[in-house]
Amino acid sequence: QVVDWIAQGIFGTVAVMDGHQQAQERVSSPALVWLRKVILAANDAGDLNRALTATDLHGLCDGNDIEIPGLRPGADEDKGKRVIGSVMARLFRDREAVEVDDYTVTREEKYVARETASDGGNFKSKTYTVTRR
Repeated sequence: QVVDWIAQGIFGTVAVMDGHQQAQERVSSPALVWLRKVILAANDAGDLNRALTATDLHGLCDGNDIEIPGLRPGADEDKGKRVIGSVMARLFRDREAVEVDDYTVTREEKYVARETASDGGNFKSKTYTVTRR
């Protein structure tokens, strides 16, 4: 507390422990550790501010050797996308957005027409957009 007061009161900087709680939460959750890696890969690929699907996230993982939590080695791509969907569902269970470091990930749901359906059926699609704060 003393160091925090000196940092803020004398030097005019931010609180010393600013973001510490968020960092603790992240390192205790494999899903948040994974999401941070995916966010950094999206940033490097120039995919910020773009709606990303589970397929896109799988591609980022595959292209950057990012292990998907809960996915067994040797699993096929479809299984990988389903596991990513499950991981993201847990992360967004009770919130609209997930904040990691200087980034925010938001989820959007919309209905999309099936390309292969002869009756023109729709399905619910979730996309994730990474923005930098």
